[in-house]
Amino acid sequence: MEATMTDRHEVFLGDTLCKRKLMPNGEERISITIGDTKISITRAPTWKLAEQVPLPWQEAHLHKGLTETYQLVSGWIGIIWFEGSVHQTILREPGEVRVFKPMVPHLVILGPAAEIITSSFGIPVPNPDKKGNDWWDVEAGFRINISREFDLVEHKIRHILF
Repeated sequence: MEATMTDRHEVFLGDTLCKRKLMPNGEERISITIGDTKISITRAPTWKLAEQVPLPWQEAHLHKGLTETYQLVSGWIGIIWFEGSVHQTILREPGEVRVFKPMVPHLVILGPAAEIITSSFGIPVPNPDKKGNDWWDVEAGFRINISREFDLVEHKIRHILF
């Protein structure tokens, strides 16, 4: 019997790993990994702004050896990052892209039912606390420094939705 993504969460096709994962925040992620290159398609759950206080941001993180690209397919994404200073933006047009080089702290929020394509490449630096993934929590100082940008993005998001 052939394995399908609904039968198993991981399937190897030769040297290619295909995974389907339901994240704790409700996002569905399907990824394909070939060597050190990974491409993911993520679909956010449907949520209502009134139900989300605070909004459902992903955890702030960085990658020590990977460059990561977020490309919007549908919906919108809010992004905050630190590269010399704190920046923020909202991607609203399908095809818009934001690229993060290694060691750039960032966090994202996916709008209701948003879909994105994430790709990463480089030489990963395994984090033993994250099952060997090159995914590193960002220090609390970053979270404190982004509070103003966080408020600005949330204000823009609320403006988009109302």
